[in-house]
Amino acid sequence: MTTPHKKPGLSQPNHYNVVVVGAVRNVAKTISAEVVRLHSILEASNNIATVQWLLIESDSTDNTSRTLEELGNQIPSFEYLSLGNLDKKIPERTERIAHCRNAYLEKIDTNPQYHNTDLVIMADLDGINN
Repeated sequence: MTTPHKKPGLSQPNHYNVVVVGAVRNVAKTISAEVVRLHSILEASNNIATVQWLLIESDSTDNTSRTLEELGNQIPSFEYLSLGNLDKKIPERTERIAHCRNAYLEKIDTNPQYHNTDLVIMADLDGINN
């Protein structure tokens, strides 16, 4: 079994800075429970130093944006970006999902707040994690 390489700047060996990412749409009913569940699991881990969230929303027709904003107010390390309605520009669902995934990958790559990231966890956040 191999262990992830310790990046320079980590305060303790085997303590990782994690970013949880996901592309979300119409998840107003499930997102809060999903985030709380995953956040508590990750924070309870002895190997996790920090947990950040970066969700990309598009094409929601429910209260997803408002729910994401509320989560951002409750969890300091929670960030989301709404790309609006992509379905007219990108009609294929799988292409829209890829577009959203590329958006969080670019943000992780270019935003200094994510430069100390050791692990990226991609999660489905539509109620499947219970």
